[in-house]
Amino acid sequence: MCVLPTIAGCSAENTSEDSASSEQKPYSERVQSYLEEATSEGASETQIDELREALATGEVPYETMRGATQRAVDCMSNAGLDASIADVTQASGLEVPMYRASHGEEIDPDTGWEMIRACETSETYWLSAAYQQQPSAREQLSQYVRSKETELRECLQDNGVEADDDADGWELAELALEFSSAPEGGFDCLSTVGIDGL
Repeated sequence: MCVLPTIAGCSAENTSEDSASSEQKPYSERVQSYLEEATSEGASETQIDELREALATGEVPYETMRGATQRAVDCMSNAGLDASIADVTQASGLEVPMYRASHGEEIDPDTGWEMIRACETSETYWLSAAYQQQPSAREQLSQYVRSKETELRECLQDNGVEADDDADGWELAELALEFSSAPEGGFDCLSTVGIDGL
């Protein structure tokens, strides 16, 4: 989910790999793990403080996430990259502050990516995970995914998959995710119905 010029990155972590556990693991536990990783892996004191605030309040406000993204953009710009904020609205309606960055001709791509990763690590990486995994964002996504129940069921059936009659939209989406990652004969019902991540 990146905006792509010459080099680009996301200020928000892709959370699909956490989709199943996200519905079960308490938000506070996830934020605590983000905080521990951020503290040990080089996050700025500002990002660490914002994670502590998320742990205390149970949320990451949009303004906080956008401010962190601006810090990452400033970090990239100071390193010589051409960087700017590129807000994205996910299919569920969640606004996600992201960025785009280009290395131009003076910086080789590998070095550019290293600069981007360093700025992400410092300013946004764990906070953006906390932002997208917060309860309000997950509920917004859940409602959207469940609204796609009929379309998902039709897509699965069109591809030879019969789901339980009482499966709801979220369960159908998880089933579709399994088939989209199949090594052979996979199909992507999530993208077909307009779901851009679980």
